[in-house]
Amino acid sequence: MKQKVSILNEIINAPSVIRQCKLRWGYFIGGLIGIVIFAIVYFLASFIGEKIFLGIKSYFNIENETGIIYLGIIGIIRILLILVYYFFFRTILLIVLSPFFSYFSEKVEKTLDGIEYSFSFRDNLRFIKRGIIIALKNFFKEILFTIVLAIVGLFPLFSIFVPALLFLVQSYFIGYSFIDYTLERNGFNEKESNRFVRNNIFSTTLGGAIFTFIYFIPIVGIFIAPLIMVVSFTTLTLKSIEK
Repeated sequence: MKQKVSILNEIINAPSVIRQCKLRWGYFIGGLIGIVIFAIVYFLASFIGEKIFLGIKSYFNIENETGIIYLGIIGIIRILLILVYYFFFRTILLIVLSPFFSYFSEKVEKTLDGIEYSFSFRDNLRFIKRGIIIALKNFFKEILFTIVLAIVGLFPLFSIFVPALLFLVQSYFIGYSFIDYTLERNGFNEKESNRFVRNNIFSTTLGGAIFTFIYFIPIVGIFIAPLIMVVSFTTLTLKSIEK
């Protein structure tokens, strides 16, 4: 319960921390990059989806696009495309914003704790590389868990729980990506980071879930969610490290 309360408190306090750290410009960075990635992935998914639809129509020789079978097939494909789109969009977003998240996290620690790191250009590249690798590893782990849960979902007894479990798995890996910037800067290797995140699994998962909810608030969410969450996870992680 303490973990849950802590991450909620950090999210509530994040706007004041952002003002204190003079990072309000970060809202626009996350938002504008998010919009560009959203547009690219959306149009790419729409293009691929249209090709699939036309292929199905030609293969089954369907003339009436209002037919029940056609609409059913199209509906299933659209759902699958949305899931694939969400997976790729979120992963690409975390990778592209990785250098900014690393800077935001460092700025918060410097402002709040007075700790200033003298990183070289090579060090910064190493941090960015690790952020990208973590995002990709989490993406493939998430895909693996999704496949396993999809198989489990074939059994009627468990199928009702699968959507909730999928959301929790996704939320956990989102939270992990946000936490790792602070852990890496404080000397945690990947194995130690895994152990730290597992020990804080409730805060990690809850924070990732809140990020998803905030992010999909129309117009506003895409601007405020990235910065709010990286600041929230940074302050929470710093307090956890102190303890």
